[in-house]
Formats: sequence, C-alpha cells, structure tokens
Amino acid sequence: MPPPGALAEWLGRGLQSLVRRFESARRLRGHTLAGDVRIRTVLDARPGVPRRYVLQTLFLAHSWAAFSSRSPLEVVVIGDAPASVVARLSELGVELMGSAPHPLAEISGPANKLLALRHPSDAPVLLVDNDVCFLEDVSELTGRDVCASIAGKVPVTDEQWERLEQATGLRPLAVEWVPLREQVDARRARRPPKPEQRLYLNSGVVWIRRPSEFEATWTAHIDAIAQAFDGHPAGTKWVRGFGTEQLALATAVAEQGSFDLLPLVYNFQPACFRLGVSEQQPKILHLFKLAKDEEMPLSRALAEIFDGRIIRWIETKWIGREDMDGPGAQELRDQRDRVLAQASDARDRALRIAADAELDRFAVGDGGRQATVGSSASGLV
Repeated sequence: MPPPGALAEWLGRGLQSLVRRFESARRLRGHTLAGDVRIRTVLDARPGVPRRYVLQTLFLAHSWAAFSSRSPLEVVVIGDAPASVVARLSELGVELMGSAPHPLAEISGPANKLLALRHPSDAPVLLVDNDVCFLEDVSELTGRDVCASIAGKVPVTDEQWERLEQATGLRPLAVEWVPLREQVDARRARRPPKPEQRLYLNSGVVWIRRPSEFEATWTAHIDAIAQAFDGHPAGTKWVRGFGTEQLALATAVAEQGSFDLLPLVYNFQPACFRLGVSEQQPKILHLFKLAKDEEMPLSRALAEIFDGRIIRWIETKWIGREDMDGPGAQELRDQRDRVLAQASDARDRALRIAADAELDRFAVGDGGRQATVGSSASGLV
C-alpha cells in the first residue's frame, strides 16, 4: 500500500521539474505577502444567484478579519448587493468594488473571478474563490510570478488535450504529478498512484505578482479554448463551459514561464484531510459548495462537510480491512488519530468563526434594500 506521504514525493518531483524548466527565473527570497498583497474575491449579487454565495463571502470575510487582516481584503461585486451585506462587509474593513460581469462569463461563469485581477493594483493579488476560509495569517508565502496548487482531479481527456494543442498551440506544463483524488483512490486500492503528465491546477487560490498582465493572458486563453471546442464533438463543460477558466489557468501559467506550485496548506481541500498530506495546519480551507439547500444554516452546512465528507471518511476508511490486524496496524491507527485531530480542529475553528459572526441568523434579503457598489475601491456610491 502506498504510504500516506507518497503524494509529497510526487509533488516534490513535480516541483523539481518546474524549477529545472524555469531555472533562468530566480526564485524570490524574503518576499512576503504582509502589507504587500491584496486579497481579492468576487461576489455575484445579481438576482437569481444562489444565496449561499453571499453567506460564503461573509464567512470568508469574517475568517479574514480573524486571521489574515494584515493584508487588505477587496470584494468585487457584480450587481447590487443587499444593504445588510454591504454594511457587514464594510464594518469588517473590507473594501468594495463594483463591476459588470466578465466578457467571457457567458461561456464560462467562473471567468467572473478574473474581474478581481482587472482592477488596478500596486501589489500582488491573492485571488481566492468565495468558498474559502482563512485559518491562519498567510504573510510568509513567497513565490515567483504565479503560484497555484494541484487539482483534485483532471476532467480533461487525452483527446481534448490533443485537440487543444492542435487548434490553438496552447499546452500545459509537462510535469509528472498525481491528482489528489487519484492519491486517495490508490491508497484505498493498495496500489501505486497513476501519475499525470500534464499539469492541471485548481484555480480556487492563486497568487499573482502582476495581476493585470496575467489576467490578459488568462482571458485570451479562455477565449481561444472556447473557440477551439465550439461545436466540436470533444466539447464538454470542462473545456467549453464551467471548467474553461480552470483549463485556461493551466495553459496560461505555462505561457507565463515563471511559476511555483502553491503548497496545499494554502488551498486545503477535503481530499487533503483524507490523505493527511501535511504536518502543518491548514492556512486556507477550500470547502467548495457549502450547501445545495439554500435554507440550510451555515453552521449545519459546515458540519455536514466536515462530519460527512471528511471526519466520517477518516474514521471508517483510513485503515482498510486488510490492514486492521497487520503488523503496521498500530502505526496506521496513530496516523489516523493525528489526521482526525487536525480535521476536528479545523472544523471547530470554522464553526467558531460562523458562530461568532452569527451568520446563521443573518438576513441576506434585507427587505429588498440594495446598495450599489462603486467601480473603484473607494466604497459605495
């Protein structure tokens, strides 16, 4: 059975390959995010957009205020947010910027996140989805031009990769690596993980030194990929639709040429708990959709993610039946207990943030009152 630390070996090998590929680009030492980065996310507040996006953004903002407020948080708002939401964000010290939807959002909705890179910035931008939660300060993070972490899975087929390169000339970095879900599956099946040869990244947390420059590249790649699969039989939502912006991130960083893998503690997904991939505590949790039930209280949604998708899995599946009585059973139980403790601590801290903010009782609708956000960081107009 592959040891729990096998993923770290794959990541290390991949990172070494990247360093060799870009050895002409000097790695920056001593550069930190503290006071020299803007954390940005996007809130789509237009009518008909799920209510959970508002609650996720408020949850993110409260976690930022508790742990990461050394760097400013700026929220780009599409549409008119409820006045209660604007007031709460402003009370926390969040800067608000208004924007129209991204020009390519009709092709790939998540392209709206690139709006956070279009606004002028005199510092690097840490671009985060609004379903993340800060658990520690992130000021010690260093990097080159762009930093992003590996994805949980690769929904792009070999045929689609080939079509992409033939039609556009775009390609991702050639790096051997293992997706998070494959590592989980391999561990459960007691087999070596199957590596990928094309680097595919998660776009939920991305650090960008020159945001406007990289946004132009990223946008151009979304457009080129969408056109390449327009009407093509190999087209799926992962290459022309919902997933186009994430696929475009993979090719954009390859074109950028100065890239670092973002350590998973800065984009800690549910699969990371299942693998026990880090001895460090998560700094940024990436929880994906908190709840499909629009009326579900935030605390219950958080509990369902941790208890259902993370903690119960570790309790019941971390040790396979074949290993329960084997010679290494005690070591596996010790590993499981450490991972459980880490997951339980993260759950308790996340629930505490939601409870302190009283988000279960927060009224998103606010009686129909809306507030228009200005087009700059100056606040409301």
